[in-house]
Amino acid sequence: MAFSCVVVTPEQQILDESLTQAIIPAADGLLGILTHRAPLLAKLGKGPLRLDLASGQRKTFQIEGGVAQMKDDPDNDHQAPGLAAPLAGRAFTPSAHPPSPRR
Repeated sequence: MAFSCVVVTPEQQILDESLTQAIIPAADGLLGILTHRAPLLAKLGKGPLRLDLASGQRKTFQIEGGVAQMKDDPDNDHQAPGLAAPLAGRAFTPSAHPPSPRR
């Protein structure tokens, strides 16, 4: 079963997909998120944000901080927690391209 994920930067929304798994770089280590995960709010650190899409593809972004939120989806018929996972952060770049150096 998949859950909804939205990834935004201060400039724009860059992803709105169904996921089977997300691995986020929390400030204190990597955190895995699956369907039915209890709601959470986590400070993000630097590192790869790995998203396994329901379609079977994988997307990875390098991030430099921000906030991740997992919350209940009140519109879901199953009323299961963890079916919406908006992830917000700064400096998202596809991992195929290294992040630009800080100035």
